[in-house]
Amino acid sequence: MGKKVCIFGQLFREVRGNSGLSQWNVSVKAGIHLSSVHQIEAGHQEPRILGAMRLVGACGGDLNSFFSELAGRMNLYPHPEQTNSFMEGLEEGNASYSSEFFEITGYGDLLRYCRTQKGLSQKTTANNIDYDLRSLQRVEKGEQEPMVTTAVKLVTAIEMPPGQFFEWLGFFLSPIG
Repeated sequence: MGKKVCIFGQLFREVRGNSGLSQWNVSVKAGIHLSSVHQIEAGHQEPRILGAMRLVGACGGDLNSFFSELAGRMNLYPHPEQTNSFMEGLEEGNASYSSEFFEITGYGDLLRYCRTQKGLSQKTTANNIDYDLRSLQRVEKGEQEPMVTTAVKLVTAIEMPPGQFFEWLGFFLSPIG
């Protein structure tokens, strides 16, 4: 049985190729070891979510487009009829922003905020993608950073468009690229 290839690497290789940057340039800009960039592009290594965002940012890639495309290649699609009202509410300022919204510092915080705004429990979210409940709890507390494909699955499990979610996450984090 062959080793499973990470789907992120193929898409990232395309983005880096379109940017005209070498693997070395991207590794320096992203702060990720060159051998890791080689392994990621070959599909032999999967980055954690923040590393993935730094790589895409280092290439000047658009987080919304990249993660929307990645979700599509993973055959993961949010339920558009369920996401539209929440998305419109946030964009128009109609959603109930709590102080928690303004204290988001990472993936887990944003995932928890969006999940609770959607009225989903941790158990339902974990069950939606057959993910360990304790791992989800650690992710939401910031104690564990998921691999990029798991992070995308978790976002679709809370019925959010991955591209928009990761674009928002980029705003909450310090500059990535």
